[in-house]
Amino acid sequence: MRLFSRRQAKTQAKILNDDNNNYPSNVKFAFNTKAHLVEKPQPYPPIKNGLVCTVVFLDGENVNFEVDRKALGRDLYDKVIIHTKLIESDYFGLQFTDTHNVEQWLDATKSIKKQRKTGPPYTFRFRVKFYTSDPRNLHEELTRYLFVLQLKDDIRTGKLDCPSGSDVELTALSMQAELGDYTSDEHSTNNVFEYRFLPDYKHTEQFEQDVIQKWTTYKGLTPADCEVQFLNKARWLEMYGVDLHTVTGKDCLEYKLGLTPTGILVFENEVKIGLFIWSKVTRIDFNRNKLTIIVIEDDDNDPRLQRDFVFLFRCNDEKECKHFWKCALEYHVFFRTTSATKLKKNAKSSFTRTGSRFRFSGRTECQTAALATLPNRNTNFERKASHRFSRRASYAIRKKLQEQETLREQEDERLKKLKCEQEAKFDENKKIAEFKSVTNSFLSNHDLTLTSKRSSSLSSSQKNLSLSATQRLDNLIQGSSNDLLFE
Repeated sequence: MRLFSRRQAKTQAKILNDDNNNYPSNVKFAFNTKAHLVEKPQPYPPIKNGLVCTVVFLDGENVNFEVDRKALGRDLYDKVIIHTKLIESDYFGLQFTDTHNVEQWLDATKSIKKQRKTGPPYTFRFRVKFYTSDPRNLHEELTRYLFVLQLKDDIRTGKLDCPSGSDVELTALSMQAELGDYTSDEHSTNNVFEYRFLPDYKHTEQFEQDVIQKWTTYKGLTPADCEVQFLNKARWLEMYGVDLHTVTGKDCLEYKLGLTPTGILVFENEVKIGLFIWSKVTRIDFNRNKLTIIVIEDDDNDPRLQRDFVFLFRCNDEKECKHFWKCALEYHVFFRTTSATKLKKNAKSSFTRTGSRFRFSGRTECQTAALATLPNRNTNFERKASHRFSRRASYAIRKKLQEQETLREQEDERLKKLKCEQEAKFDENKKIAEFKSVTNSFLSNHDLTLTSKRSSSLSSSQKNLSLSATQRLDNLIQGSSNDLLFE
């Protein structure tokens, strides 16, 4: 394995030399109030029939770099490092998406055109490749700033889950670094919403109020102080620095393998079920889309003996399988080698495959940390303001809207109740009308009966009147005395 090329050493020496001499006389800079010290687009002489590569930096800046058509990955990366004036560059890399929709890292030892099949344009993203296991290993303020930008992006996109409590602290530190000390006259929950350091579904009213309260406790902290505290808190998040890869197990179930500075995590349904520590991993190999990981463990019967355990996984295709193998090899070498003198040039790792020319070509974390012995340099850079999203209605306006909605619901309820009362009253009136109709019909029939009786009585009376007086008298005489008395 290669420690780092002479070209890299010359690049780092050039950066230090440029800083000690302020800036070379042949390089001009443009000042942008919202960005870093931005180099004008022609610091290098134009290349005939060259490749124009666009690099998207963590602060959102897009810069075009022109390289030779046969240039290697390191040629482009060296220009990027000179542009950023970054010393601890081995934590970072250039990422792109290949034709199989797999996120790949630009290989420094291979041609750019052979790796980037689609283009022009040739677009790359400058990203953190290795998340440091201890933020104290980051000695440069610029490096810490770039790490914070990467972690903010991971949290915002949901790649790094931030539990309740930690999200308030990290957001409050970000607000302090962005806007300084909190003042009630200038700041409100609107500011928290505008920056949106978390996914949208987590930006509740209560969360924003908690951030404001926590923000006040960080009064007096500079942006650099906030970044140090941010990294010290973020490193304890469960998924900090975990590079996830989806695979299928021998049981045909889906698993996720996470590369970390400690080893390889195994997840099933988002639950961590195992960890392969780097010191226990003896070999990682692949054949087409089949991935093999060999881990040694102590024998249960005899602790002095060790047994090999073979784990088999399958990826979607050979491209993904090889990508995981390459990432695992780089993680193992970068974090596992603790002494810079132990890693010799072109040394082979236990992960190296027969017939593969891929080798780790950078420095290890230990070697990168050794750069702290270099003399302090003046790193002048300007922090770019984070992207602001559109404003929303203030809390007072939204509260008024909520009150109006409550009144509208109450009015709807009142109208509904009134409608029910009217329907009940209508039914009652209908029943009364029916009762009256029945009553009137009954009374009408009763009147007809009475009229009929009266008519018959009247005809009888008229008949009696038509009798002679003697007959009427006889009728009265006939009958007993009681009848007479009764009459």
